[in-house]
Amino acid sequence: MYTDTLSLMAILYILYRSRGEDAIAWLSGHTALERIQDRLQHGMRKVLWLLPAAVVVFAWGSARAPVPRAPSLPGCLQQQNGKVCFGPAQIRQAYDVDPLLRRGFTGEGRTIAIIVSFGSPTIRADLHAFDRAFSLPDPHLDIRSPLGPSAGIHAGWAGEASLDVEWAHVMAPGAHILLLTSPVDETEGVQGLPEFLKLERYATRHGADVISQSWAATENTLLDARGRQLVSRFHRFYATATAKGITIVGASGDDGAAGLDLTLKHFFPGRAVQYPSSDSLVLAVGGTFLSLGAHKQKETAWDRSGGGFSTLFAEPAYQQTLLQAAQQLLNGRRGLPDVALNAAKESPIAIYRNGRWALVFGTSAAVPQWAGLIALADSIAGRDLGAIQPALYRIASSPRYHADLHDITGGAILDPPGSHYSGGPLHAASGWDPATGLGTPDAAALLPDLARQPATRARGSM
Repeated sequence: MYTDTLSLMAILYILYRSRGEDAIAWLSGHTALERIQDRLQHGMRKVLWLLPAAVVVFAWGSARAPVPRAPSLPGCLQQQNGKVCFGPAQIRQAYDVDPLLRRGFTGEGRTIAIIVSFGSPTIRADLHAFDRAFSLPDPHLDIRSPLGPSAGIHAGWAGEASLDVEWAHVMAPGAHILLLTSPVDETEGVQGLPEFLKLERYATRHGADVISQSWAATENTLLDARGRQLVSRFHRFYATATAKGITIVGASGDDGAAGLDLTLKHFFPGRAVQYPSSDSLVLAVGGTFLSLGAHKQKETAWDRSGGGFSTLFAEPAYQQTLLQAAQQLLNGRRGLPDVALNAAKESPIAIYRNGRWALVFGTSAAVPQWAGLIALADSIAGRDLGAIQPALYRIASSPRYHADLHDITGGAILDPPGSHYSGGPLHAASGWDPATGLGTPDAAALLPDLARQPATRARGSM
């Protein structure tokens, strides 16, 4: 034992002496302006936002094979540079996930399917580095392109793939991740949607328990005959999938109550919501601004989070239980979001992509985390829960509401540019609201309660 210890110390000393100077590299992520320019130049409709983040890259001077080493964490996680960002530990604590993980509910045996265009050529290596940095186990990551390979690298979608895979894994570290990529860009209208529908059908045939959809298209761009036909096909698929116990999760969007038109250059003049989260069979996830103090946690509506009322879908039965104030807003229409999670620019989360750290925000950051939480709930229940919206709204009308969910009552979401509504912007309020839905989860309380709810098929109509 003594000789082995000396040998190990000698090896460590040699590695230390052969270490080159640390190389500091900065990742220039997309600013809001760059995001808009990217949309205009490439027609990509995304709900992923990137911020600059620092990363330390270690260069080893030895000619031998490099020794694997976890990447240094971004400065904002080390309380440097005056920046604020969150990693797995902070988010798990904020939403009370750790007690479930300590009890052994990790999502093991469940599959989360993630649907994106193009994917990322570095996702496997990036996930491994992310896991090393945060002491997470590597999951079973299955990457498939059943519609054919993608040409070239698309930075926005590569970042989306990294975000979705890494943060679904944060919430459900034992779950199997199935990443399905399309060779066609999803933008607005029907562009890219037929391919996504094929991927989601593929996911149901290959063991998916939860389908995470971080993509979105303005509902108003789907109101023509072709759009309505495609939405109807998706709705029939969602009905079949949820009846089998599969949960479908979608992003409410990042343009507030506004929506881009087909030109990708202008917003519709009136309020609009995002599809597929507007479908009543999809769990619609909005965004909040999370502030974590030493002894206090505060959450308000994120002003860019999508929300409002569907043009295509009628008010589902599970929302008809809401109080009169909410009914006056809904006016017989499907309202969204159903729930929310941290998504604000002021409270970004860290991802590792293309060998570098980046900070991201947006409701596409909230969706894979909710997908991970649902995988945990499935594990607790010992069965797939399917559409959880009826159960969520039953809980919200029960004495368990404020134990299971953080009811967000502050903040509002932005209206379309130049529009004026007599009641002002859509704001957060007690109970369900079109800014944050029913609120954000206390996972340790909510997920066991969801698991105990009787199975109920969600029903909705166009």
